[in-house]
Amino acid sequence: MKQTNDGQLVTAAQAGDLESLKVLYERYYRSMVWLAYSILSDRQLAEDAAQETFAAVCTSLKRLKQPEKFARYLTTTCRNLAFQMQRQRKRQVVTNNLPETPAENSPDRNGSVEKLMRRAIDSLAQKHRELLILHYYDGQSYEKIAALLEVPAHRVKSRLFQARRKIAKYLDRNKFDWESL
Repeated sequence: MKQTNDGQLVTAAQAGDLESLKVLYERYYRSMVWLAYSILSDRQLAEDAAQETFAAVCTSLKRLKQPEKFARYLTTTCRNLAFQMQRQRKRQVVTNNLPETPAENSPDRNGSVEKLMRRAIDSLAQKHRELLILHYYDGQSYEKIAALLEVPAHRVKSRLFQARRKIAKYLDRNKFDWESL
């Protein structure tokens, strides 16, 4: 396959080249799963959202006027679908509105540092959460995240720094024992 950049692959896919579509899918599927996960906090739902994203994008690909903007189009579609799934899930689930106390957040009480970390990550703003998950869970570099989300790499770096600081503050507020690491 001669086409390597997104614009070339999208143009070929718009002309009916299924191999180009396959390359785009393989290039972006994993990142879309992690992006959806940053919103949904559920791996299975995130995979569903990523698959629905590609299905929606494939059906509307011919209408994409700027093939070089494919990553942004894909990211926007994925976010919108994930937020829609989140809203539907909130309508279906009855939640307990009792506030958590710091004692309930401690890893000793619930038996899991991972649960506390998940709550710390969930407490972040979406713009911080998605960057953190794309970088640490998906293993994306600052440059790749910047290209995917169309933000400058220095902004990715500074937001990740802010996210790490907020997580540390959350853990401190919830009496996390740093010495136990």
